[in-house]
Amino acid sequence: MRKRKQIMRLILISSSFALPLTILLSQSEMELSLVKALEEGLSNRLELQIQSIDQQIADQANAKIKAHRLPQIESSADFRINTQLQSTVLPFDISGQNPEGTSTVRFGTRFQNNIGLGLNQIISDPSKKIEWEINVNRAQIQQQRAKETRLKLQLAICQAYYAAVYYLEKLEIAEQALERAQLNQLTGQIQWQQGVLLENEWLRLQVAATNSQLEMERSKDQFYLSMLQLKNEIYLDPQITVSLSDNLKTLETRIQLQNARASSARPEIERLELEEKEASMQGRLILARNKMVVNAYANYGLLHLNDQFNPVASNTWFPSCSIRCPRTIVIAQEEKSHSSTNPISNCTGRGTSPGAS
Repeated sequence: MRKRKQIMRLILISSSFALPLTILLSQSEMELSLVKALEEGLSNRLELQIQSIDQQIADQANAKIKAHRLPQIESSADFRINTQLQSTVLPFDISGQNPEGTSTVRFGTRFQNNIGLGLNQIISDPSKKIEWEINVNRAQIQQQRAKETRLKLQLAICQAYYAAVYYLEKLEIAEQALERAQLNQLTGQIQWQQGVLLENEWLRLQVAATNSQLEMERSKDQFYLSMLQLKNEIYLDPQITVSLSDNLKTLETRIQLQNARASSARPEIERLELEEKEASMQGRLILARNKMVVNAYANYGLLHLNDQFNPVASNTWFPSCSIRCPRTIVIAQEEKSHSSTNPISNCTGRGTSPGAS
């Protein structure tokens, strides 16, 4: 392990020779296992944060339907002052004192005020029930998409980590091969100088040492690029020195344990099944929108009539009450609506109150 750390430190420092010395000295070494790499990557990736927000939006979709089912309360107020009242002249005297006279009659009052309170409640809307089921199904689809995104990110991080571990061990093997080739070259040089070894054999040892050197340089570059890819996958600063704490043997053991606990259910298949279910629900929704919608409407109003503005005067306020139960049939194709009012459910009453205060 100490040798692996020395090799990695040597590679990262040699590959970053163009950086200022203060930056290299300020770099901190970070122990990184596969589990920690997955934790860092999944917590930093923006894709999962976007999926989380989309999941919250999908979960709150039925809140609109709940609000639609709540009763709607409306209020109105109308205050009018008639400066000039309509009047007509009758060809006789109403009082009877002057049979040949005329009478002027005025219609209305100077003050006319109206206050109303209305309540509208949806009783039956077949389309909202199906929309509720569609929203629940879409929330489940969003959960499966989040699982897909998470699995894809885990796969990308694992592949980058496995590649880094592979090229690290490949670099260690190349380092050992270079040491053996250099030792064989040194031994062969002594033997060739003493005349024990042929010149062709000596040249072959030189070529083997050169090839080992090139192979080590190639492995060093591959390991450096794999580490950059790993840091990019987990959103880690490229200037941070990372030490891999796992090797191929520990990773192989972990893979065997995960395969034993792996589930056969794939989120892609579950998502496709849910999308197929949503398609059938959309057909039901189109048919439900052509069905009848039943609402209940109630209104209570007060009408004030007086020649003087005196709201507390008796016999000046007249209450009114109205209850309706309209049935609406929506034609979705033509975007038209036809309303029919049940005459039995209409009840309008008007009377006089002894007073209001």
